[in-house]
This record gives sequence, C-alpha cells and structure tokens, in this order.
Amino acid sequence: MPLDQTPGSVTGPQKWKIGKLANERDLSQLNEEQRSWLQHPDNYNVLSKAKASEIIGLLLEAPMLQTQPHEKSPQASEVDSPDAGYYFIADDDTRADGKTESFYRVQKGKPGTRWEGYTFLAIQASDDFYAVKDSTRRARVFELINRDPINQMNEYGLKLGRCGMCNRTLTDRHSRLRGLGPICAGKIEASPDQIDLLTQLGLIDEEVTA
Repeated sequence: MPLDQTPGSVTGPQKWKIGKLANERDLSQLNEEQRSWLQHPDNYNVLSKAKASEIIGLLLEAPMLQTQPHEKSPQASEVDSPDAGYYFIADDDTRADGKTESFYRVQKGKPGTRWEGYTFLAIQASDDFYAVKDSTRRARVFELINRDPINQMNEYGLKLGRCGMCNRTLTDRHSRLRGLGPICAGKIEASPDQIDLLTQLGLIDEEVTA
C-alpha cells in the first residue's frame, strides 16, 4: 500500500526519525539551505508520509558523523558563547521572505565533569529540544544572542510564559511582564547603567537590585 502523499500527513515517528538522523549523519553534501531546513523541526509538519519516507532514506545513506555526540563550543577567538539560558532569536539572514523566529536553549557543562568547558546549543520545537551541531549555525545563533543577551532572554519569557533563565513557568504577573522570575532577574550580570535602565522598564525589581 503506498504511503499517503497528502501534505502534512507525516507521522510523529517519522518526524522524530528525521530529527535524529539529521543530528547523527554527516550532512556536508547538502547545501546550507537544506541543512538549515533540517535543523528546524517545525518544517517537518508540512511533509507528506511519502516525502518524509524519502528524506529518511536519503539521510540513512549519509555517513555517520565521526565527531563525539556533543561538540565543544567554538573557541573564544571564533565566537564567545553566551551564558546558559533560554533565548528568542529573530534571524533575518536565514530566509529571503522575512525573519526566522526560533527559541533556543544554551547549556554549560557541569564543572568537575567530562563536559566542563563545553557549551550545548539546542533549538526548541514545542516542548522538545534538538541539538544544533552545525558549526556555522551555532556561530550565527551565538552571534545574535551576544548582541543583546538580556533582551533575547527576556523575549523568550515574554513569548512563552517561562523564565528566560531557568525555564520555570512564570505565574506572577510582574514576572510574566518581564519574562524572568524575581530570583533569576537578580542574577543578571549587567553594568550599573543597564541595571538602572532595566529597573526603569520594570524588568528588574528595585528590591532585587538593592
């Protein structure tokens, strides 16, 4: 029986398989647009079952990555990795018809473990996170975050109702308005001028910064 060719008929297991293979396989034979498409799981939703099956077959033919599952972050000379947290990014360099809006998680390896000194980047799709291993894409996301990390973190919280630092649900009205919980807001490392501006905007409580 042929697979359903109706657009959007892709199944959950097929989407999971495509995402898994995209992270495990060497995609160097694909162009930048194709690699970028695979790194955004929301794109899979428009596939038909037949097309999803075709993509899975092509990915299975690609060789496995020879690197370790977790890649060390680029050296500081290449790009400074941002602090751990959750960020909203609107990138106008990835689409010709407008900005690509995405949510990302940045994690740091725990000190004293084999992962110390490593930075992990993942893109969010619904409640799931998918590792971003393409070095070009990682560098681009880190560059965008570093332009205004506090605002990017705040935007994540404002749009999803979850703290941009710890990702806990924001239940307090003031916390939802600033995108950060009061404790996390007090942990933000900012210059005196930035703290004064954030306090005026209501993003940080005066009692927290006191």
